[in-house]
Amino acid sequence: MILAAGFGRRLYPLTKNKPKALIKVNNIPMIDHVINSLVLHGFDEIIINLHYLPDLIIDHINKNKYHAKISFSREEEEILNTGGGLKKVKSFFNDKPFLLHNVDVISGLDLRAMYLNHIKNNSIVTIAVKERVTNRYLLFDDNILCGKEKDGIQLIKKKTNKIKRYGFSGIHIIDPVIFQLSDKDGSFSIIDLYLDLCKDNNIMAYIDNSYWIDIGKTDNIKKAEQYLKKR
Repeated sequence: MILAAGFGRRLYPLTKNKPKALIKVNNIPMIDHVINSLVLHGFDEIIINLHYLPDLIIDHINKNKYHAKISFSREEEEILNTGGGLKKVKSFFNDKPFLLHNVDVISGLDLRAMYLNHIKNNSIVTIAVKERVTNRYLLFDDNILCGKEKDGIQLIKKKTNKIKRYGFSGIHIIDPVIFQLSDKDGSFSIIDLYLDLCKDNNIMAYIDNSYWIDIGKTDNIKKAEQYLKKR
């Protein structure tokens, strides 16, 4: 699943009349960068959630050819956030783990290796994280999620011995059992759900320090373009 429903406020005014997913990086819409990466790593069925200017994204996808079957989930009345958007389409997934990917992320992450790592560890969720400076961290003890930190204030959800802080990369592998473990509904954050579930379930870190950039910020688009030209 690609999360593409957001308003792209950090990219305004570029997103005044265009959804974030269609902002171009090296003359390629960011959603195409993500789709191409997913296909490259073996994913061939994709669903995209939509809210802001959804028809523009649908028209773009329908006019182009991808080596994947692509479906859409419209969030008509309100944007459902990362958790609510995922829960809305739970029937799309079968009984195997699936990948969730932000539309505004470009990375050199080996998604196939991450998926296999998830299977090996038998966790309910595997979260891609990176050693980087941010004002929001996820906290792990022996690579198991135990809390979060925002602006230096820590919220610990699970007894810990030694905490390590990592920046979240916007990429997850999720076992569909997660839908049976929570009664959250409506609009909610998937990270908040993880923090609730981590008390009694193992949610693992996948630590990868390959190239990663958040292209949801105007300044980072130029940085991403420079990287992609070199690659």
